[in-house]
Amino acid sequence: MQYQAVVFDMDGVIFDTERLVIEFWKEVAKKHNIPNVEHTCIQCLGTNRVRTREIFLENYGADFPYDPYRTEVTELFNTHYKGVPLPTKPGIRELLSYLQEQDIVPERRIYQHISVFEEVGHGCSSGIPADAEEIISVDMGCVGDGLECKEHQVSICVKDSHGPYNYDVTSRFVELAKKHNLDYALDVYPFYGSDADAALDAGYDLRHGLIGAGVYASHGYERSHIDGVKNTYELVKAYITE
Repeated sequence: MQYQAVVFDMDGVIFDTERLVIEFWKEVAKKHNIPNVEHTCIQCLGTNRVRTREIFLENYGADFPYDPYRTEVTELFNTHYKGVPLPTKPGIRELLSYLQEQDIVPERRIYQHISVFEEVGHGCSSGIPADAEEIISVDMGCVGDGLECKEHQVSICVKDSHGPYNYDVTSRFVELAKKHNLDYALDVYPFYGSDADAALDAGYDLRHGLIGAGVYASHGYERSHIDGVKNTYELVKAYITE
């Protein structure tokens, strides 16, 4: 098979940043006597910046000084990792070396943006090239009550906490999924956001979309299936080559 492109999520795939942020929250919690902060952080994984703040206030009360504590966490992160490589997940260097050796090159201009602080809402809020016209966030599809996606499918997100995704982009995903007989689901995620949302919030004028392989118990047990990954890959490949 001749691959056209390889797209990665960041957290938990390339960089081990989620674990680092939780560890820095634990440092801040120890300093200010905040109980059960690790449990609270785990509740926040996969949500956007607004929802993260809401969860902290729900758990600790409306007068909880979330913003200054969050600033402390960010400062700790920057102090420890400014100019220092972030720890990577096992095997990622070998995988990237393999891809480079295979000389895998897309047929159209594609920028790969591996965002930092994706889980807390910063996402792709900066660094997007001026000639970019679209942004496609390849993340994960949530599996659970009230949602359509299953682990075998690729989820095409129609709307999330920031509002609807670009109609033309979403429609094209559906068209290609049907054309290639891919197993897909259309979903609405009222409590989540994406890197693409962050780009639009920052003022970028881009058509945006969000897809991802179905994952149950995200950032925890994380039950998934290779079929979901294959469906996601085939949809991305079709989108950038047809």
